Amino acid sequence: MSKFVSRLLNADCSWNLDLVRNEFGSLNTECILQVSTRSAPILDRVIWHFGEKGTFSISSAYKLVAERAEEASSSSIETCSGTAGNWFFISKAKVPPKVLMFAWRCYKNALSSYSKLLSRGIRLDGNCLCCDLMEDGLNHVLRRCSFARLVWALSNLPWYVLSRDDLSTEDWMRYIHSSLGLGGFESFFIIAWHLWVDA
Repeated sequence: MSKFVSRLLNADCSWNLDLVRNEFGSLNTECILQVSTRSAPILDRVIWHFGEKGTFSISSAYKLVAERAEEASSSSIETCSGTAGNWFFISKAKVPPKVLMFAWRCYKNALSSYSKLLSRGIRLDGNCLCCDLMEDGLNHVLRRCSFARLVWALSNLPWYVLSRDDLSTEDWMRYIHSSLGLGGFESFFIIAWHLWVDA
């Protein structure tokens, strides 16, 4: 199937009924035939319907992005439900970009752990550098490692919130955010980032 409409037109710019029926079937053909065609062929052109006169400009693209961002922030996106809301509660944290990226990768379970590296053919010593246990992954580094537990105990964050070992990583992060507020959530991720980097 050609991506050009002009292939579906006769020389006089009327629809080629046989070709339209063969390509799209009877139901779609009825809809297509309702679209009027020009009496004389003209060149197609790309239209940017977000800008004046159909032409693209950086300012029109910026305006579009700003409007969409405003719509997103004014909607009920902060409820932490749905994909956009899940990321939104993390993205509000005022932390360095590398910590923010770490937070997102934690939330999406996209950090390179020993088992993930091993599955890609990269062999490393799988023992935790802090406690020397043969443990792997984010849950160990942030929740189960004896060194991590000591760091959390010495932090100003309440242990009863951090010690919820029964929750998945995503649910744990949501629980920390809802229990500690944005300031506590930011402190949590700065400490968590250091634990991950130093582990």
